[in-house]
Formats: sequence, C-alpha cells, structure tokens
Amino acid sequence: MKTRLSMLFVLWSSLVQLGAIQEPQWKIYPNPATEYVTVEFKLQLPSRVIVKILDPNGQLVRLLTNDLYPTGSHFIKTTLFSIPTGYYLIHCEQGDETWTKKFVVK
Repeated sequence: MKTRLSMLFVLWSSLVQLGAIQEPQWKIYPNPATEYVTVEFKLQLPSRVIVKILDPNGQLVRLLTNDLYPTGSHFIKTTLFSIPTGYYLIHCEQGDETWTKKFVVK
C-alpha cells in the first residue's frame, strides 16, 4: 500500500510541475493609468494570446491582441485617450488559461 501511495504522489507532483511550467506570468501597469496602460507577460511555451480591455459589465472596449507569441517576455502598450475615466478589466487568454485584473483610468 505504501508503494502505491508513493507512486501516486510522484505522479501528482509531476503534473503540478508541468502546469507551473506552462502558466504565463502577467503584470499590468501603471494602475491607476492616465495616458497609457502596459500589459507585460512571459510565456514558457509559444502560444496564442488574446488580451482585451472590458468595461465592468464585461463588454469589449478594445481588443489589444489576438496573435501567436513565441516563448519569452512580451509587452503590449496602448493609449487610453479615447477611453473615459472609470474602472475597467484587462482580460487575457492563453490556451485554456484566463486571467482578469481590474484597473482604473483616471
């Protein structure tokens, strides 16, 4: 019985590590933003990335990207001149993973 549990733990541990390797790292700044906002992300594997600005109701304000990106660090900077002051969401999709963060336009 102990051997079976040990094998299960090793399998589970490997799966967790695999997921951690594929998970992107995301940052948004400045927050609050006035003239522009930057979305920074790092990919461990090449993949399609979709980044959107949404209003608080989830309605699309601006599509920032829907492209295939290689492994490495990437930056998407967009101006906010046509976006009214208020609360917004940056919504990012990469594979089966999604990430959403609030930001403020002043």
